[in-house]
Amino acid sequence: MKTWILTILAFVQLNLALAGQIALPTNVSAAKEQYLEDTRTLKLVVTVDASNKKQEDGSYNFASAIKQKIEKTGLTVITNDSLKADATLFAKCTQFHSDGYFNGGYTALQCDLRLEHYKAGLLWTTIFRNCNPWPYIWDGSYASSVKNLEEGIFDFKYLDEMVLAKLGRGDETLTSIKALKDKAWTIRMKAAGRFGKDVRALEPLIAALSDERHDVAETAAVALSQLRDKRAVKPLFDTLLNNPSRSVQIISLYAIENIGGEEARQSFREIIQDNQYKSVHDLAINGLGELKDRGSLELLKTIFLESSDKEIRSQAAWALAYIGGKEIVPFFEGVLKNQGNKGDYELAERSLKFIWGK
Repeated sequence: MKTWILTILAFVQLNLALAGQIALPTNVSAAKEQYLEDTRTLKLVVTVDASNKKQEDGSYNFASAIKQKIEKTGLTVITNDSLKADATLFAKCTQFHSDGYFNGGYTALQCDLRLEHYKAGLLWTTIFRNCNPWPYIWDGSYASSVKNLEEGIFDFKYLDEMVLAKLGRGDETLTSIKALKDKAWTIRMKAAGRFGKDVRALEPLIAALSDERHDVAETAAVALSQLRDKRAVKPLFDTLLNNPSRSVQIISLYAIENIGGEEARQSFREIIQDNQYKSVHDLAINGLGELKDRGSLELLKTIFLESSDKEIRSQAAWALAYIGGKEIVPFFEGVLKNQGNKGDYELAERSLKFIWGK
């Protein structure tokens, strides 16, 4: 169970890390704030390597696409490299053929962006590709490859707003909240991972738990766990009980454990005692164990002794050992003395080894 949880969690956290990318800390100095406020011009330096593209594919005009987006910022865009500007956006772009995802592969469109201010220094770096981590449109054609970049990649679709945010002229949180309703699930997933500890994201992330894509709901659950706001506990429990995706249930469990609190412990106990939620009894027991809920020891003993499900008994044995430690040793020794069924005997023996660190 724990290995499964950690595997899914690591994958979602990787997406969160990729979503955040690299930026200046929020608390920039007053001098830097003034430098950013005085920004009026932005130089655009775009380089393109298309040496490995398929001959029959079109050539994507990165320079034109990026320029059109930057012009929306209201800044004066400079493309003449000999002229000076307040800030510079460097875009190292690549078009090449990739063998991934589709029969015959697809046209990969990748950008390495770097935003620098001539006084404030480095403001932002990000790297994105049109089908990373997954394609928004599952079609290997060149036209779909372009759509996957323009419609399915957060940092490209919202490039103008991101640049303004990094220059202190916009609000990245508000952009991400808006993007949580984007038609592209890949953008919704990235948006869910961009909030950090900004409490303004609480309600939008709770709403994202109901997203039709499990990827988005999982990322929202992890993001809520990072907020550690107890108002998220009930919606996370609702997701744990009602979402058909096992992976979403597991990540919701992790989030509840991370937030903690008496409401979480009590809810786990109630779930275990309600056969309506039998399919998630193992997750609830795991939750009690991770929260080290001593108030559940007697309930867990009963489950260990009376459950007809070996996996549930095994989970209860682990939770008892993890919560009770040496205090629970007499209980397991009693199971051994009573020579219960073979399964109980083996679980009790294994639990004692766990407690004694053998």
